[in-house]
Amino acid sequence: LEAAICMVKSFVTLMDTLGVIRQRIIIEADSWYSAHDFRSALQALGLDYRIDGKSSFTVRQIDHEAISLAKTQTRGGKRSIFVKYVKTKQFLGKVCGWRYFSDPVKNRRVYYNKALVDLKTGGKALAYAYKREEFETTKFILVNPRTQFVTDPRTIYRDYLYRWSIEVCHREIKQQFNIEKCQSR
Repeated sequence: LEAAICMVKSFVTLMDTLGVIRQRIIIEADSWYSAHDFRSALQALGLDYRIDGKSSFTVRQIDHEAISLAKTQTRGGKRSIFVKYVKTKQFLGKVCGWRYFSDPVKNRRVYYNKALVDLKTGGKALAYAYKREEFETTKFILVNPRTQFVTDPRTIYRDYLYRWSIEVCHREIKQQFNIEKCQSR
């Protein structure tokens, strides 16, 4: 991760010298880069990001049931921590309650939900969940919660769709320059 942070800092320095404002830079990354340190470094640089999340990420959630039990408790030591941990998929709820928009390319519904989450090992992030009609899986994307502008869910979805062309480009570069055995990220 240190190498990735160093590379991003070098890129930002170059963009600063070219006069590109940081609000126009969006970092796209897979879940390998979802660590709190990396996202914190991007936030400190004032950059927005779209990082893959996983449905298995653990999210802190207020345990309302424990709070009400503590209020009625008359004996023994009172509980002071009212947090439970749930998976991202459970935290964001069932798809039937989500909003949707039409995918401009496929002309199919894309259901989405968003929430400010406090990841157990990763700090706060804005999590978007997307589920397309034709797929069973749900895609989770972590976004900088400190952005100046509220980003439209369709924009985040569109930005994420660019990732596949980046992956194809990366594969082509590795094959053309005969470095496919290089495991460098």
